[in-house]
Amino acid sequence: MYKLIVSDLDDTLVPMNSAEIPGRTKRAVQCAMDMGYLFTVATGRIYPTARTCIDELGINLPVIAAGGSDIRLDHETIESFPLPDDAVADAVRLAKKLYLTKYLFCRDEVLTVPRDRNDKLFAEWTKGAAGVSPVRYLDDEEALIEAARGRTDKVLMWAELEDDHKEAMRAFGSFSDAVDVACGEKLNIELTRRGINKGTALRRIVEMLGLDLSEVVAIGDSGNDVAMLEAAGLGVAVENAMAEATEAADVVTYSCGRGGVGKAIEDLILPQGRLLF
Repeated sequence: MYKLIVSDLDDTLVPMNSAEIPGRTKRAVQCAMDMGYLFTVATGRIYPTARTCIDELGINLPVIAAGGSDIRLDHETIESFPLPDDAVADAVRLAKKLYLTKYLFCRDEVLTVPRDRNDKLFAEWTKGAAGVSPVRYLDDEEALIEAARGRTDKVLMWAELEDDHKEAMRAFGSFSDAVDVACGEKLNIELTRRGINKGTALRRIVEMLGLDLSEVVAIGDSGNDVAMLEAAGLGVAVENAMAEATEAADVVTYSCGRGGVGKAIEDLILPQGRLLF
C-alpha cells in the first residue's frame, strides 16, 4: 500500500541537540530500504547541515530542505523557491525591531549578524555538516539584506520568551502577502515563500518518482510538518509533536527519543511479526 516514507529530521528522526539516529529507527529504515521501500527526509535545515544524516542512511532520492524551498538530488539543487527580496528586507527589519534573533537560509550557508550568535545552535548545524560551519556573519542588518539578495530560501527567527513569540507571530502573520509563516519549534518563527512548504515539495517529489500521494507515509513533529502530514496518504506524528502536528496526523507513534520513526515503520511498513532486534 505504501512505497515512500518521508521523515522530518529534528525531533522526529534525530533527537534535538544530537547527531545520533536512535538505533531502533536506523535499523527499521535500513530494513525498509533493503526491502525496496523508498526513504527520504524533509527538513527545515539548509541541506549541508543535514548531510551527515543523509549520508549515514544512504539516501539517494530527492531531499526536501529549508522547509520545502530547496529540493536536492545528489547534493545539487534541482528546484528552489526563494523569498522575494523585499519580503526578506522587511522581515529582517521587523525582526530587529522586535528583538528577535534572525538567520537567513541562503542555499548552502546561513547568514546572520554578530549580535545573533548562538553557539549551541551553530554547533549543531556544524556537526550536521560534517564539521564545516555554515554560518557567515555580516556587519549589520542592511549588509545582511544585501548579501542575501536573490537567494533566501527561508528566514528563521527566535524569540526569548513565550509572550514575545506570540507578539512576533501576530506581527509576521499579517506583514506580507508574499510569505507563509510556520513554527518549527516552540519559540521559533519560519518564513518561506507563499505557497511553499514541505507539503508542496512532497508533491513535487511524488511526481518525480511517478508515485501517488496515497502511497506516501510522512512523519513529523512540528508546525512546519503540518502541510506534509496532511498531503501524505498517511500522516504520522511522533509522541513529542507539537499540538498542530498531532492534529494533522492520522496516527501517533513513539517519541523521537524512543525511536518513533522506527516504530512507525515496524507497525505500518514491515511484514507483521518481523523482528528487528
